[in-house]
Amino acid sequence: MISKKIIILITVLIFIETTLALSVSPAEIFFEGTVDEQICQEIKISEGGEIILDDKWANNGISEKNINLYESESEKSIIEMNYPKEFIIEKKENIEICLSGEKEGKYFGVLLIRIKEKPVGIGIWMNVNLIAKEHESKAVISGDAISEEKIEQNNLVVIFVMILIILILIFVYFCLRLKLQNKKLT
Repeated sequence: MISKKIIILITVLIFIETTLALSVSPAEIFFEGTVDEQICQEIKISEGGEIILDDKWANNGISEKNINLYESESEKSIIEMNYPKEFIIEKKENIEICLSGEKEGKYFGVLLIRIKEKPVGIGIWMNVNLIAKEHESKAVISGDAISEEKIEQNNLVVIFVMILIILILIFVYFCLRLKLQNKKLT
C-alpha cells in the first residue's frame, strides 16, 4: 500500500516538474491579413531544453477549442506554416511564427510545443482570418443596397441613365413647344 502511494507521488512530481520546465505566452495568437500574404506573430518560450513545435488544424467549419477535433497538419490544409520545428532554449526566447494562406476564410489551429522526450506539452490556439486582396473599386450607394462594384460598370450605368434623362427632357420640351404653337394658331 505504501509503495503504491510512493509511485503515485513520484508520478505527480515528475508531471509537475515537466510542466513547470516549459512556459509559453501568449495562450492565443491572432493572424489577420490578405490571401498569399505572410503574416507573423511572436511567442515567448521559457525554460525548456530541446523544443519541438507542431501545428494541427480544425476541419472546415469547426471553431470549437477542443484539441481532439484538430487533426489536419498545415501541409495538408490551405495554410502554409513557417517556424522552426526543433530548437534548443536555455532560458527565454522569442520565436517567430509565420503563415500564409491560399484561400480567404477563417481558420482555427493549435501550435503544440513540447520538450523532446517528455510526455507533456503546451498548446497555443491560433485564429486566422484571411481576406481577399483588395482590387480597384469604389463604394456605390443606391436606394436598395450598398455594394462594391468595379468603376467601369458604374460609369456605364451612369452614362446610360444620363442619356435617358436628357432624351426625356428633350421630348418634353418639344411637346410643350408644339402645344404652345398650336394654341397661338387658334
